[in-house]
Amino acid sequence: MGWDGNVSITYVGPALPIYSQTFCYMAFTGGQGGGEVEADHAIALKEAWDYANSGGGTVEPDLNDAFSYPGFNDTPIVSITDQVDCFTNTDWRQNKYEISFYVDQPGNGGSGSSNVKTDAGHVFVTFRQISRTDGSVIERTFGFYPLETNKATLGSPGRIHNNATSPYDISITHLVDAERMADAAAAAKEYATKEYVLSDFNCTDYAKRIAEAANVWLPVQSEAITLFNSSLWISSPGKLGQALREAAPSNSDINTKPGEGPVSRGS
Repeated sequence: MGWDGNVSITYVGPALPIYSQTFCYMAFTGGQGGGEVEADHAIALKEAWDYANSGGGTVEPDLNDAFSYPGFNDTPIVSITDQVDCFTNTDWRQNKYEISFYVDQPGNGGSGSSNVKTDAGHVFVTFRQISRTDGSVIERTFGFYPLETNKATLGSPGRIHNNATSPYDISITHLVDAERMADAAAAAKEYATKEYVLSDFNCTDYAKRIAEAANVWLPVQSEAITLFNSSLWISSPGKLGQALREAAPSNSDINTKPGEGPVSRGS
């Protein structure tokens, strides 16, 4: 499959779980001429993306500049194995285990609405082991990002960043048993290699999978964001933060005080 010139891909198929039916237009520029292609499946968008980035054309500047992820340029990439392997051989008789979820809501002071062009928000996680004998602590703080932010809508390889000292607006901490901690660590490793797709699997979805493996509550919600003059449904850091705020008066596990992610320590 190949196109010349300015190619508009218009999605006209049924509603799909990954791409909102209203997410219908993307433009690519290339050689000579022009044309329009109607796609009956979301995969056509992915094919068009691959074509545009393999010599058939270039992505419009607005697409390249569209995404803003907190901490993307400020946090180092890390190996998920190095982050969680110390939590796979667990023993509740010797240690206590906690998992904290931190939500950096969009905007200053936190908002329920995301804007990927200015601040998409972010969700990251801390695994914590506390010795019952001497109180020593092992902590690892990390989150899920796209490898290339300009490809996050249609799909980019995912990668793990160290989110120590990353800012957050609200958090929740769960005490878990040794078995659930090991399950959460396994999930963190499994989903770290998943493709990052903004509307299918983003940083909030990554945290959600860890919470599910640990069998703990994390009220992830979706919101429709405006992107390229269309609506796209995503798992939302903003909505998650708002849900935690609403639950905070009756849930002592929730901390509404802003802060920074814990620095990784211990081994």
